[in-house]
Amino acid sequence: MKKIIFPVLIAAFLCASLFGCSGEKKYKLVEVPEELQINTQSLSEDPAKLLDYNEDYPLFFAEPESDVYAYVCSNQSDNGILVKFDGYIQYFSWRMLTPTIAKPDVHVADYNNDGLQDIAVTVLSNVGETNYNEDLHILMNRDGSLEDCLYTHETCAIDAKGILTFSENNTKDDSYFFFINGKRQEIEIKNKGDFFGMYFDAVQDFTLGNTITVEVVPGLSFSDSAIPDYSLATFCADINYNNGVFEMSNPAVEY
Repeated sequence: MKKIIFPVLIAAFLCASLFGCSGEKKYKLVEVPEELQINTQSLSEDPAKLLDYNEDYPLFFAEPESDVYAYVCSNQSDNGILVKFDGYIQYFSWRMLTPTIAKPDVHVADYNNDGLQDIAVTVLSNVGETNYNEDLHILMNRDGSLEDCLYTHETCAIDAKGILTFSENNTKDDSYFFFINGKRQEIEIKNKGDFFGMYFDAVQDFTLGNTITVEVVPGLSFSDSAIPDYSLATFCADINYNNGVFEMSNPAVEY
């Protein structure tokens, strides 16, 4: 009889340790401010309740097969998100517009080739009449807890500026050149006059997938107008994360 009872008690203890009395899985809170007072069992995992603002923390991303869920977490002082993943609930306070205005995009993949699933999140940090600026966060899986690796739209603009240059074709009217890492592409632009400068701060728009891409819209300034023209071309590149550094690859310009 004792041989039967003892394993049963052990199994019951393990079940109670991993799950609450109701059978719900327990989660470890990571960097969650005490004032949020989160009931971990109240966070919905139902994809049918995406962006249900009747919830205290509305679900905006659910991928049950990866055990990844993300929630809007806004208060009077800042905007942030909660990520539920692999037995953890982790809080991130980021520079971002409220998710009720612009819902963050999320994708789950292995972004640093270590065999672990990471979580990429893009958030809209600034928007205006002529600008749309996204930041990219890759939450690296560090054996359970998540490390936030940030690629700001300002850094993205600097990287694009280091790859793409522009100049006039002095031998042909209405002709100009884009240079990508020194490789030349000719573009015809009529009635613009002398080239004054190129600016990269208006648009940084990330697209998430197993490969992350970005579009940066350069503003070209000519003697015909003091206002840069952002309608002439789009710079595109893949975004890679290697050894703690974000890098652009496969750059191209479309017009």
